[in-house]
Amino acid sequence: MRRFCTSGPVDKKTCYYVERPDIMEEALDHIENWRYFTVSAPRQSGKTTLLNDIVEKIRDKYLPIFISFESYGDKTKTSFLKTLVRDFKIKIKSLYSHHS
Repeated sequence: MRRFCTSGPVDKKTCYYVERPDIMEEALDHIENWRYFTVSAPRQSGKTTLLNDIVEKIRDKYLPIFISFESYGDKTKTSFLKTLVRDFKIKIKSLYSHHS
């Protein structure tokens, strides 16, 4: 039996989730054409799940790195950059160890 999730990302096997192929296709088109895009929607509407799906779809062609700034808090410029570099290193190391 499926349930409504109250925090993301959504586990599609156990929770209700509405696929949005139109938005997915538009995002993939932006990526293919090296264009920026934003994902703006109300809370709990599947933004993180959509971005995780995009990362999975482009993983074989690109080196996607998903980093959320939500937990960065109120940092100075130097502290923010140090945390960002650390997170990039962690993500890249994780990607390389996952593909080895």
